[in-house]
Amino acid sequence: MRSLLALPLLLATFACSSVPDIQAETRPTKITLKDNRTGLNFFLVNESHTSRSEYYSQVRNSAELKVIPDLKMGALLLQLEDFAFFSVAEPAMRRTPSAKTTLMIQRGDENWSLSYRTADEASHIRLAERCNAAFFALYNSQVSLQLIENPDGKALFDNERRRVGGARGGNWR
Repeated sequence: MRSLLALPLLLATFACSSVPDIQAETRPTKITLKDNRTGLNFFLVNESHTSRSEYYSQVRNSAELKVIPDLKMGALLLQLEDFAFFSVAEPAMRRTPSAKTTLMIQRGDENWSLSYRTADEASHIRLAERCNAAFFALYNSQVSLQLIENPDGKALFDNERRRVGGARGGNWR
């Protein structure tokens, strides 16, 4: 009877031992996702790469770069490793002509890049899309309070107000 009561505890111990060991990535790390279809670039760096408070306290011309804690960078790198990114990616910073996207990692002195094109094998495309999705899951969940210098930005809203207000025949507020 005692052995039956101990079974759930034993199973829980085995289940806990299979939990990934997420470690903070303390080497300066920068991950770049280039969407060659739109021309947009997205960047994640860890706090060992860039000081969050120093970076966000300066006015920038874009908010494409986000600074994340070392632990979150470690979790993302572990996920990419589970997807076999480091086995398939080229060990260099390289852009592939006609690629849809390129995911590039700079970690310390090491570099990797993984691109995909529509002509690639379906398994390669799926791998690249999974890696890109992992990147965007963290990128989109990370709040950044970046002050943007955009003197032309107000004109965008003024033009839209005139366009919409003109279509309705009145003021838009």
